[in-house]
Amino acid sequence: MNIFLQAKHAFLTWMNELSAADSALLGIIGFGLMIFSVSALLVQRHLESRPKSPHSDAHQIKSSLPLPGLRVGRPQERQRKFNASWLKAKQDPFLTRLERLN
Repeated sequence: MNIFLQAKHAFLTWMNELSAADSALLGIIGFGLMIFSVSALLVQRHLESRPKSPHSDAHQIKSSLPLPGLRVGRPQERQRKFNASWLKAKQDPFLTRLERLN
């Protein structure tokens, strides 16, 4: 307990010895630190949201290639408008579930 009382007494003594200019300087330093921390967070978010290097784009292109077993329509089917008659003729369980969602 004695250590805490001595620390409190030392802090109060130090605060009483500060002039108005010293208090203003400490306030300016604290305000500057707050501005610096906000700007550092904004820079960090900006750097995280920027697109990655070209090597990562090549990885995305490679990962977007069709996989075996993945349902990918033929080009003429993709251009055709989606309608229920084509769905009934196809009798695909995946597409019938998709139609029920609409």
